[in-house]
Amino acid sequence: MSKQSTVPNRYRAGFIDALDARTSIAQEMRARYAEVVSDLGGEASIGYVKRGIIERYLWAEYWLRTQERQLAEGNEIDIGKYVQASNNIVALSNKLGLERVQREVSLSDYLAKREGS
Repeated sequence: MSKQSTVPNRYRAGFIDALDARTSIAQEMRARYAEVVSDLGGEASIGYVKRGIIERYLWAEYWLRTQERQLAEGNEIDIGKYVQASNNIVALSNKLGLERVQREVSLSDYLAKREGS
């Protein structure tokens, strides 16, 4: 199966992993995913369901940015879909939580990371 060079027009589970890692969009999406996971307390703090919500959130965020770019360039967009996607992203954000979560770090983890730096 060949890797994708663009984000799909419709959400598909696993779309981030399907992106060609050499592309800037794949790097950007993976960085955004890592940032959201970090905000939620790290990989160990999130389960299967939250990973799916994060992926949906990132797809919707990308779609909204694309629509806003189209509008800024003077193109027409479907305002109904835009409003629906905006509401969707707010709902997904609320499910994930808007506050950053502190990650539990043991002294041995801290020292190991410090030694590796």
